Amino acid sequence: CWAHVRRDFLDFARAYTDLKEWGLDWAEEISNLFHLNNQRVAYWDPSLPLGEQSPQFQESHKVLGEALMNMKALCDTKLFEDKIAQEKKRKSKSEKIQEKDGALLTTAQRKVLTSLQNHWKGLTVFYEHPEVKMDNNSAEQSMRNPVLGRNGYYGSGSLWSAELAAMMFSIFQTMIIWDLNPRTWLTLYFE
Repeated sequence: CWAHVRRDFLDFARAYTDLKEWGLDWAEEISNLFHLNNQRVAYWDPSLPLGEQSPQFQESHKVLGEALMNMKALCDTKLFEDKIAQEKKRKSKSEKIQEKDGALLTTAQRKVLTSLQNHWKGLTVFYEHPEVKMDNNSAEQSMRNPVLGRNGYYGSGSLWSAELAAMMFSIFQTMIIWDLNPRTWLTLYFE
């Protein structure tokens, strides 16, 4: 989920004020990916295969692909340079190379870039499949009401009521997906 990756870089920028710009730059590039994808999807015709889309779609698809390749290359390069610098530091066993000299990433920088690199395959599914969203916010938002409810009444108090709640949440979500009114359905069921 690109929204989660972007949040990782924003959290980094908040936590490490001396490296704030670094985190914000990455977050801005991810925002640009969302923008480019929105432009591309505006031209997408779901009834046509990817290769037969309009010229506007193809151009937007190409621009998005280049932005993705550039981001991947930058991430890979930074991690590779960091690995080389670490090996060089280990071999020389001198303290001349410091973590903040620009050659090495901080542990926190390394962590967010490694996460981006490790999840890259899943993060780019949307590129070849325009019907797939870049984030899973809609799925998470659909779980929001049951989670808030659970937090509000602090559990169910017994196993049977937890099972009933889980079953009802599932039924209500299915009704929403099918555009059925849960209140009307429940009224008819109880009548």
